[in-house]
Amino acid sequence: MAGYTKLFNSILMSTIWREDDKTRIVWITLLAMADKNGIAETSLPSLADAARVSFEDCKAALEKLKSPDEYSRTKEHDGRRIQECDGGFFLLNHGKYRAKMSADERREYNRLKQAEWRNKNVKHQSATVIDKSKVSTLSAHTEAEADTKAEAGERDHSFSEIPSWNEFWEYCQSPQCGIAAEWFAKDKYLSVDDWSKKRDWRKFALRVRGWWDNDGRPMNPPHKNGKEVSPNVAAIQNQTALERVEERQKTLRGRFPLSSEKEKTEWNDLKTERSRLMNALNLKA
Repeated sequence: MAGYTKLFNSILMSTIWREDDKTRIVWITLLAMADKNGIAETSLPSLADAARVSFEDCKAALEKLKSPDEYSRTKEHDGRRIQECDGGFFLLNHGKYRAKMSADERREYNRLKQAEWRNKNVKHQSATVIDKSKVSTLSAHTEAEADTKAEAGERDHSFSEIPSWNEFWEYCQSPQCGIAAEWFAKDKYLSVDDWSKKRDWRKFALRVRGWWDNDGRPMNPPHKNGKEVSPNVAAIQNQTALERVEERQKTLRGRFPLSSEKEKTEWNDLKTERSRLMNALNLKA
């Protein structure tokens, strides 16, 4: 799957840059392979091939990336950088840097828009003759366009505010919101791909409170096989699985009416699995 990962120059100040060459190469390869959810779908042998390192070097690098880093600038997850998940590896801080990248891109967008506006304004002021009838027509057109946008509910997301995790968590704990489980709030915070699409992040926090209520207000993250499971990883895995199920359903739907019993059985199994995943993700069918 084609993708794009922005490499921040702050990596040069990171403790990862003190690691051996093989570890750094494997880490950057994982960054390049990660999808929008921070999951690099690969196996150890495939990753070694992609990074052009030996199997043993790749295995050793992964162990370092999965281990705590006492001197890491990021204290979340004890400095760990990756976690194994179904189908590959989850980059633990991917959401944090994705949000940072979105903020950088939006600032650049706003800068270009402001420059464009200033350029138009200068041209307007330099005009020596103004046709009043044209101005009147343009004004009427602009007002009509604005009314049409208002009726259609269009919203400019270019100035949406992006909260830091501390701001988000502080509001979650406030009397207005009232979430007591930090892990639950953080899971939902990290699940946001693009904050610029959310007009009001406080309203999103209130939605998170509703989800927490619906789940019975759990104070501790879920466990699997006696080990704590990152809910964000579980949600991403469920979302990825749902996309695969729906893609397969789309393929089978193109063959309707299904003739073979095998395909009919698969279709029923897909419907059951889709329903399960929708419930797990708190989505309406």
